[in-house]
Amino acid sequence: MKKILTLLTALMLLCSLTAALAETPADDEIVVRTYTLENAMPTAIKELYVYQSKGPNLVPDGLKPGEQIQVPVAGYYLRTPNQTLYTVEFAADGVTYAIKTLHVEDLFNVLYLTGVDATSGATAVSFTNPDGTAQQVEKVETPAENEIVERTYTLENAMSTDITELYVYKSKGENLTPNGLQPGEQVQAEVFGYYLHTPNETLYTVEYTTEGDKFQNTYSIRTLHIEDLFEVLYLTGADATSGATPVAFTAPAK
Repeated sequence: MKKILTLLTALMLLCSLTAALAETPADDEIVVRTYTLENAMPTAIKELYVYQSKGPNLVPDGLKPGEQIQVPVAGYYLRTPNQTLYTVEFAADGVTYAIKTLHVEDLFNVLYLTGVDATSGATAVSFTNPDGTAQQVEKVETPAENEIVERTYTLENAMSTDITELYVYKSKGENLTPNGLQPGEQVQAEVFGYYLHTPNETLYTVEYTTEGDKFQNTYSIRTLHIEDLFEVLYLTGADATSGATPVAFTAPAK
């Protein structure tokens, strides 16, 4: 009887192994999947993109907390020469989060979009010194409504990882750090525009990308006013404060 049970067990294991091997696609086989993404933040997501090549916003009417959306994806598995990488990018409260290395075979029932604030309250930039002290900045005289103000931003990588791309813009231009920006290094950006109190107020976006051990993260602040005064704008990311990533493969704790 024991021999029969052992034989049956062996046959079952063999069948399971055969089925698993059969499910692994060939190098030239396109795999089709459906991602389920859930807004796991307390605020609405205004924009959501899942792409190899960026297309239209998938949530033009927004995605409320707790709501889900399903997105079909297709591509080659990681082990193939033509492996497919997807980007999941979403924006909430003026901040953009992105994961650029999601494989088509990454298995999950739901991909939870957690952002940064939902886990740590961290923001992508800081106006205070790393030791918590306030920066000593001399205020300038308020300009006239039609006066263009010129400033030089000093930005510092305040993370433990390199910044590979950095943009400071009204209309996105070239990467300011084509050779990267190492931890502790600074870069200066020339900006100009109208003060907040004018009809033509100028808003700048600071956007930067880091490469972590697993993910490539993009952080963005879109509402930096020309009159925001600071000696140094510290680029803190999320990992520098909490280790948080913009997505989670397990359900957030309630």
